[in-house]
Amino acid sequence: MAVEQYLPQFVATFCLELVVYGILLQRVFSKKQILAVCMFLNAITHPLVCLVFPRWLGNYFWIPAELFAWVVEALLLLAFARWVAHYKMEWTNAFAISLAANALSAGVGLLIFSGYSLFFRALQ
Repeated sequence: MAVEQYLPQFVATFCLELVVYGILLQRVFSKKQILAVCMFLNAITHPLVCLVFPRWLGNYFWIPAELFAWVVEALLLLAFARWVAHYKMEWTNAFAISLAANALSAGVGLLIFSGYSLFFRALQ
């Protein structure tokens, strides 16, 4: 995948997940901390999900890739809450927040890609 293709996907994912993290973490982190946490989480998981998993698993990479992102982001969120905000977050909350963020970004991505493929099939 070329940088011209990857960068818009990363920015879109970051913006969608930032909305979710911003809403659900406003009591734990400051706005700057939410921005930093979201950037860090996406910088770690997004390249793996979009660049590594498709090469390993081919067309059927969505489910394992999203499960990987969900779990890794939740675990990092637990660590950040304790380290940065000195807030003991329940693991169920961290998993739910990560699930919400990843479900939104993956859902929008699937809608866009399926919409593109249907659009291009209609043109043929």
